[in-house]
Amino acid sequence: MPNIISKILAIIETSRPVIWLFAVGTAFCGMIMALKGIPPLYEFLLMCLAMISATFSANLVNAATDVEVDRINKPNRPLPEGRVTVREAFVIGIFCLILTLIISFLFGIVPFLIAIVGLTFAVIYSVPPIALKERGILANIALAFSYSTLIFLWGWAIVAPLILELTVIIILIFLLIQITAANVIKDLVDYEGDLISRRTVPGQLGLKKTIVVIAPFMVVIYFLIPVLWLFKVFSWHYLPISLMALWGIAILVFLYKKPSKDRRIKAFLHAFFMSLLSEFLFAGVYVLS
Repeated sequence: MPNIISKILAIIETSRPVIWLFAVGTAFCGMIMALKGIPPLYEFLLMCLAMISATFSANLVNAATDVEVDRINKPNRPLPEGRVTVREAFVIGIFCLILTLIISFLFGIVPFLIAIVGLTFAVIYSVPPIALKERGILANIALAFSYSTLIFLWGWAIVAPLILELTVIIILIFLLIQITAANVIKDLVDYEGDLISRRTVPGQLGLKKTIVVIAPFMVVIYFLIPVLWLFKVFSWHYLPISLMALWGIAILVFLYKKPSKDRRIKAFLHAFFMSLLSEFLFAGVYVLS
């Protein structure tokens, strides 16, 4: 029994539970914006199960194809340590993929099709010959698109017809830009291991140059909010979200001063929660306005 429990815990660790929070939060934002209110409990619970299953699938498959790099970047993770085998990760990942598709199909054909696109991205992100994670900035865009845009659209589609007004489309574009930059910060954490193949933006540009390059994208969406208010695209309710730029600037300054491993990890955690809070702020203002 202790061995089974240890194995389950190791598999959960490999699935990166913090990403569950982002996936569930993003889908929930899509649901509340579609309904302009709180979704029914049973739909919320099914959504949580589907999003946790989807992130299980994506992260287990990614971990199974990334063992050698993780031996350098994250040697204490379950796969590099042998607590989970590559075969186990693939088998459970495929099972979770199928479960996600089944739940999506229960919600209708549109959520099902979005789930197929999202899970396809998860596979081609990790698995050769395409392996988007080897493609520099394309990997960051693909992750942001999968974990933000597609999950948001899926959450919307499970409760309402997928008809988006201009404001929603702009919000999705803003979040795609900001979350892409946050994903580059995630790559900064793995900088040393990724130097093996120079497959990431930091691997190609170096630490400080990467910080300079992504700086505008971390904060530009917040500076554009007052501009869109002046052009009457956004209502005044969105203006306080502009203050999120201060958080982004603080993250970048903190990183640039001393991009040590410890600081890179802390910066990524801040960027992660900054992205998630941005989603909730946009969703909340949209509903209330």
